[in-house]
Amino acid sequence: MKNYDLLDEYRSHKIVKAAKVKGIEIHKDGSATIATDNEYVPVIKTKPEYKERFKGNDDELGYYVRYKDGYESWSPTKAFEGGYSPVAEKSENQGPSKTSNLHFGEALECLKAGLKVSRTGWNGKGMYAVMMPGYPDGVPVNETTQRAHGVPDGTVLKYRPYFQLLTAQGDVAMWSPSDSDILAEDWMVLN
Repeated sequence: MKNYDLLDEYRSHKIVKAAKVKGIEIHKDGSATIATDNEYVPVIKTKPEYKERFKGNDDELGYYVRYKDGYESWSPTKAFEGGYSPVAEKSENQGPSKTSNLHFGEALECLKAGLKVSRTGWNGKGMYAVMMPGYPDGVPVNETTQRAHGVPDGTVLKYRPYFQLLTAQGDVAMWSPSDSDILAEDWMVLN
């Protein structure tokens, strides 16, 4: 037995953006141009430090991996495919399609990644939730917001990220998940 056999085991729970590498060109500045198997993003241009992270070769091109904070990495094919599964399967003519039976933690990660989510338990057809990024630099208030908050014309307000729901009636409402939503395991990703 080796010492590293005694290390604790961990299961990946992160949602990352990734694509199988079909070809790569490393540039003098350490950046790379990567050809991927993703029809929507066939070419990726990386940051200069990518050269240090790429450990592949012509026989093992692996996966390009991008984390939520923008960190770019490389993973060998076997390690990546053994540790990650697609959040949404792709259909031939639609791109990503529904993935079901997610718990709320998984649905929340999908929302943070910019995906639409829904529940099979919601009664209305076509309902879904999205996460809006907010306005961290602020936006000038409109007349309605000006009156509601009692602020003068020209005021700039900053908005934090928030959730919106497309309702069964086809309008948009601000949304906070209910206890039932949080405890449900019938979430799915939509595209």
